[in-house]
Amino acid sequence: MLRHGGWELDDVQGRHAANPDTFWLPSAADLERMWLWVERLDGDDIVGVLQNMPLATHTRLVIGARVGLRRTDIIDLELEPPVEMDDAVAAMAEVGFPALAERDVLAP
Repeated sequence: MLRHGGWELDDVQGRHAANPDTFWLPSAADLERMWLWVERLDGDDIVGVLQNMPLATHTRLVIGARVGLRRTDIIDLELEPPVEMDDAVAAMAEVGFPALAERDVLAP
Protein backbone atom coordinates (compact mmCIF):
# COMPACT_ATOMS: atom_id res chain seq x y z
CA MET A 1 0.00 0.00 0.00
CA LEU A 2 2.82 2.44 0.74
CA ARG A 3 4.14 2.16 -2.80
CA HIS A 4 0.75 3.53 -3.91
CA GLY A 5 1.02 6.69 -1.82
CA GLY A 6 -0.46 5.13 1.32
CA TRP A 7 -3.88 4.31 -0.07
CA GLU A 8 -5.67 1.65 -2.05
CA LEU A 9 -9.20 0.64 -2.91
CA ASP A 10 -10.71 -2.77 -2.44
CA ASP A 11 -13.94 -4.20 -3.81
CA VAL A 12 -15.60 -4.26 -0.42
CA GLN A 13 -19.04 -5.05 -1.81
CA GLY A 14 -17.60 -8.10 -3.59
CA ARG A 15 -15.70 -9.24 -0.49
CA HIS A 16 -18.83 -8.83 1.64
CA ALA A 17 -20.97 -10.74 -0.88
CA ALA A 18 -18.44 -13.59 -0.97
CA ASN A 19 -17.95 -13.66 2.84
CA PRO A 20 -21.02 -12.13 4.52
CA ASP A 21 -20.38 -13.85 7.85
CA THR A 22 -16.74 -12.79 8.14
CA PHE A 23 -16.44 -9.57 6.12
CA TRP A 24 -18.55 -6.92 7.82
CA LEU A 25 -19.43 -3.61 6.19
CA PRO A 26 -20.17 -0.48 8.22
CA SER A 27 -23.41 1.36 7.74
CA ALA A 28 -23.61 4.00 5.02
CA ALA A 29 -23.35 6.68 7.73
CA ASP A 30 -19.94 5.34 8.81
CA LEU A 31 -18.36 5.24 5.34
CA GLU A 32 -16.07 7.94 4.05
CA ARG A 33 -17.25 9.53 0.84
CA MET A 34 -14.79 10.91 -1.68
CA TRP A 35 -15.99 13.44 -4.24
CA LEU A 36 -14.29 13.69 -7.63
CA TRP A 37 -14.57 15.79 -10.71
CA VAL A 38 -14.40 13.18 -13.48
CA GLU A 39 -11.85 14.27 -16.07
CA ARG A 40 -11.53 11.17 -18.17
CA LEU A 41 -13.47 7.97 -18.81
CA ASP A 42 -11.81 5.10 -20.62
CA GLY A 43 -14.05 2.06 -20.51
CA ASP A 44 -14.19 1.13 -16.82
CA ASP A 45 -11.21 3.35 -15.92
CA ILE A 46 -11.88 6.81 -14.47
CA VAL A 47 -9.49 9.66 -13.69
CA GLY A 48 -10.77 12.46 -11.51
CA VAL A 49 -9.71 15.38 -9.30
CA LEU A 50 -10.45 14.91 -5.59
CA GLN A 51 -12.80 17.58 -4.22
CA ASN A 52 -12.68 16.86 -0.49
CA MET A 53 -10.00 16.21 2.14
CA PRO A 54 -9.86 12.54 3.14
CA LEU A 55 -10.11 11.62 6.81
CA ALA A 56 -6.95 9.50 6.58
CA THR A 57 -3.88 11.62 7.23
CA HIS A 58 -1.21 9.07 6.31
CA THR A 59 -1.72 9.30 2.55
CA ARG A 60 -0.83 11.54 -0.36
CA LEU A 61 -4.51 12.08 -0.99
CA VAL A 62 -5.38 15.76 -0.66
CA ILE A 63 -7.87 18.08 -2.27
CA GLY A 64 -6.81 18.44 -5.90
CA ALA A 65 -5.21 14.99 -6.16
CA ARG A 66 -5.79 13.29 -9.47
CA VAL A 67 -6.74 9.69 -8.84
CA GLY A 68 -7.47 6.70 -10.99
CA LEU A 69 -10.46 4.53 -10.14
CA ARG A 70 -12.62 1.81 -11.69
CA ARG A 71 -16.34 2.18 -12.32
CA THR A 72 -16.96 -0.42 -9.60
CA ASP A 73 -15.46 2.06 -7.08
CA ILE A 74 -18.08 4.68 -7.90
CA ILE A 75 -21.35 4.88 -5.99
CA ASP A 76 -23.05 7.66 -7.93
CA LEU A 77 -22.47 10.14 -10.74
CA GLU A 78 -23.93 13.61 -11.06
CA LEU A 79 -24.20 14.19 -14.77
CA GLU A 80 -25.14 17.87 -14.43
CA PRO A 81 -23.02 19.31 -11.60
CA PRO A 82 -24.06 22.69 -10.19
CA VAL A 83 -20.72 24.30 -11.11
CA GLU A 84 -18.22 23.81 -13.91
CA MET A 85 -15.19 21.66 -13.17
CA ASP A 86 -12.69 24.24 -14.43
CA ASP A 87 -14.19 26.87 -12.11
CA ALA A 88 -14.09 24.52 -9.11
CA VAL A 89 -10.51 23.39 -9.79
CA ALA A 90 -9.41 27.04 -10.14
CA ALA A 91 -11.15 27.92 -6.85
CA MET A 92 -9.41 24.98 -5.12
CA ALA A 93 -6.04 26.23 -6.39
CA GLU A 94 -6.76 29.75 -5.10
CA VAL A 95 -7.09 28.42 -1.55
CA GLY A 96 -3.92 26.33 -1.71
CA PHE A 97 -5.03 23.06 -3.29
CA PRO A 98 -3.86 23.02 -6.92
CA ALA A 99 -4.75 20.00 -9.03
CA LEU A 100 -1.93 17.46 -8.80
CA ALA A 101 -0.69 15.29 -11.65
CA GLU A 102 -1.53 11.58 -11.53
CA ARG A 103 2.16 10.73 -11.09
CA ASP A 104 2.21 12.80 -7.88
CA VAL A 105 -0.64 10.82 -6.28
CA LEU A 106 -0.10 7.19 -7.08
CA ALA A 107 -3.14 5.16 -8.09
CA PRO A 108 -3.73 1.78 -6.47
